[in-house]
Amino acid sequence: MTDTEFILIKKRLRALTGIDLESYKSPQMRRRLDGYLERVRAPSWAEFLRTLDRDPQAVRQLRDFLTINVTNFFRDRPKWEELRTRIVPLTRRTGHALRAWSAACSIGAEPFSLAVLFQEDPSIWRYSILGTDIDRDALEKARAGGPYTVDEVKEMDQVWLARYFRRDGAGYWVQPPLRQRVEFAEKDLLRSTAKEEFDLVVCRNVLIYFTEDAKDQVLRGLVQALRIGGVLFIGATESIPSGRIGGLERVSLSFYKRVA
Repeated sequence: MTDTEFILIKKRLRALTGIDLESYKSPQMRRRLDGYLERVRAPSWAEFLRTLDRDPQAVRQLRDFLTINVTNFFRDRPKWEELRTRIVPLTRRTGHALRAWSAACSIGAEPFSLAVLFQEDPSIWRYSILGTDIDRDALEKARAGGPYTVDEVKEMDQVWLARYFRRDGAGYWVQPPLRQRVEFAEKDLLRSTAKEEFDLVVCRNVLIYFTEDAKDQVLRGLVQALRIGGVLFIGATESIPSGRIGGLERVSLSFYKRVA
């Protein structure tokens, strides 16, 4: 892919899919796009762009490919244990429902993991969970509660898996009582934020794909969605340098509290 082709591709993809590739790291995105061109066996980018202009299904498939959906339940289990034992108690307020937002939730593994965690905590009587993503197909799977593969549920406690899921030939499905505890909505983190005050915001393994400017933009939106004292949970390979985003104080690796 030449520089000229990349400029043209970014412009066309923004018009066709609504995804602004200017906000993503160029080397990574160019490799992904070149890999996709080989995957669909298109002879050139010029020919593939002509295909996109006349085939809505091709546009949807490319959009799904670009919205990275590598996820599973309780991914990086030690961090979830820290969330359960140390962070959740910090976020609770007497007399208030615990409110959590799973940003870029993909197929729903993350918000449903939160729901299982809250259901298993006897001190949590009321809670609400919002899961959002830009990928409509992923959200359809999340709203349906599955099916999830063996790999996607492999890190879940087997007792919890039996309690909150049913299995059939297609995989694992979230049982209706748990599924109804999570609300899903389409949202682009680069274009809008949640305006509510959440006790917990989870956005993991997403920031690493953005440019520095886009990362700061997303982080400011996530912080704005937190109440004072609320906690932001990011990926184990991600970090926020001290003072980079105002109003954040590091609690531990992956966890940051919003302060006045």
